[in-house]
Amino acid sequence: MRSATWVQRAWMIAVLAGGSLGAGSLVAGSAGCGDDDDAIVDGGDGGDDDGGTKGDSGFIRERGDGELGDPCESRTDCEVGLVCDGEIEVSYQVSGLPTRERAIVAPRFPNGVCTPLAAGPFDGTGTNSCIPGGTTEEQGCGADGACVPVTVADQQVVACRRSCDPSAKEPCGGRFGYTCDFEGRVCVEGCQSDEECRLQLIDADDDGLADALAYDEESDASCDAESFRCVHDGAEGAAIGDPCARLDDCDPEGVCLDRLQTFATTSFPDGYCTKLGCDQPGRECGRGAVCERLRPLRSSIVTDPVCLQACEVGEEPEADVLGSDGHGAGCREGYACHYNGGTGSSGVCIGGNYNNVTENNIGAACASDAECYSPYGLGSCLVLAVGNPAVEAPTGVCTLVDCAGPGLPEDLCGAGNECIGLDGDITFCVRTCTKADVCPDGFACADDDATADMANPSTPNICFPACFTDADCRVGSELCRPVAAGASYGSCVASNTRPG
Repeated sequence: MRSATWVQRAWMIAVLAGGSLGAGSLVAGSAGCGDDDDAIVDGGDGGDDDGGTKGDSGFIRERGDGELGDPCESRTDCEVGLVCDGEIEVSYQVSGLPTRERAIVAPRFPNGVCTPLAAGPFDGTGTNSCIPGGTTEEQGCGADGACVPVTVADQQVVACRRSCDPSAKEPCGGRFGYTCDFEGRVCVEGCQSDEECRLQLIDADDDGLADALAYDEESDASCDAESFRCVHDGAEGAAIGDPCARLDDCDPEGVCLDRLQTFATTSFPDGYCTKLGCDQPGRECGRGAVCERLRPLRSSIVTDPVCLQACEVGEEPEADVLGSDGHGAGCREGYACHYNGGTGSSGVCIGGNYNNVTENNIGAACASDAECYSPYGLGSCLVLAVGNPAVEAPTGVCTLVDCAGPGLPEDLCGAGNECIGLDGDITFCVRTCTKADVCPDGFACADDDATADMANPSTPNICFPACFTDADCRVGSELCRPVAAGASYGSCVASNTRPG
C-alpha cells in the first residue's frame, strides 16, 4: 500500500452514495431524547447594560438577578452583563398521536435562558457571538458556560450553555425541559413530554429514507421529570449491538440507533442498541462491548463515546466474507467488523455493505454501493473530487474503503488494483492503468503522486478524476484542459470541444 504525496494533498470525498438524516446526532425521542444539541435560537432582546434598561416611558427598570442558564422573559430578568435568549416555539408533525393533536410542541429555550451573548450566527471574532472550542476564556461564555454550535431550521448558530454534571439527579438545577448533554456537559433541551420519547422515524414513501415521524403505541418510554431524559424499563437480557425498533428494546439505560438514520454516516440495519455517556461512572457498556468514539470512514465526524459491540477484524470464515448474508466475526448478519483505530486488529460491529456481487469490479462506474464488489462489507460507490479548485469525477466508482485496515489481506484490492491513501489513515482501492481507455468515461489514467514538474516512475498510473497532460486522457479523442488558469491539473474533455 502506498500513500501518495499528491493524493494526501488533494484527494477529498465529495459525495458518497446513500443518504443521511444527520451524522453523529440522535433524533429526539426515538434515540435518546434531549441528548443532542440541535436546539439553539438566535436573538437576544437588546437593551442597555448599565444596571437597568430603559422602558417605553424612559425610566430605568432594575435588572434581575438571573445568572447564566436561569429563566428569563427579557434581559431585565438577568443580571447585569447578560441578555435573554427567549423561548421559541417548535413543533413536529406526528402521525398517530393518542390525542386529537397532530403535532408535538417542543419549545427551544423553554422559559428563556440568561446568557452572556445572544445566540446567533458565528461571526468568527467573538464580538457578536460566542466561539465554540478553544479555552473557556476564548469561548466567551464565562467560567460556568460553554459555546455550542447548533442548527435552527436551516441556519447554523452558536449559543452559550450552562455547564453541568450529567451524573447529577437534576443536572440542570431542575429547570423544566433541560438535560445535561453527556459529551459537552452543558444544559441542552431535553424531552418535555412522554410523547416525545415515543416517536419513531418512518419511511412513508418506501424509498429507504426517513421522511416523517409517527407515535409508537408499543413504547412505554416516558420523560423523567428530574433529568428530562427519556427513560424506559428496557428489555430483559438486551445487549449492545442487538437489533431494535424503539428505546424499550434495549438496556434500561440504552438507546436505539434507528435503522433509517445514520450515525457518523454509518448505517445500522434493523436498529442497534447502544448507550450514550458510557465514559461516565455507572454507565459501563457490559460484556462483549467497548466504549469508544466511532472512527469515521466517510467524513471527518468523530462521534461522542458510545457503546459498540466488539469484534476482531478479518477473523470471519471465508463463507461470511461475501454475500448478502455475510458478516464480521462475532457480528450479526449484515454487520462488518470495522477497524476502530489503535493497536492490533480490534474492531467494532457496524453496518456493512453485503450484497451478491461476487466478481471484483473495483474501478467500475457505479451509482450505488449495491453495485460494488464488497468483501468484508467494505465495498462503496465513491464519488470523488480532486484539488482546489476541484475536478469532480463524472460518476461514482466501485472501491473498498479502509483496504489497508489491520487484519485484512494484503492483496484485498486484487490484481490490477492498488490500495492508496485517501485522508488521514483512511485508504481505498483504485484501478491501475497504462491508458485511459480502461477507466470509466471522463477519468484520466494519471500519475496521481506526481509533483508539479516530475512524474513518479516508481508507482503505476491509476484511474483518476484529474489529468496532468494530454497523454493522461484518451489519445486521439480527448485533451487535458486545466481546471483554472495556471493550474497544473485539469479534466479530460473531448478534443473537439471548444474552450469555455
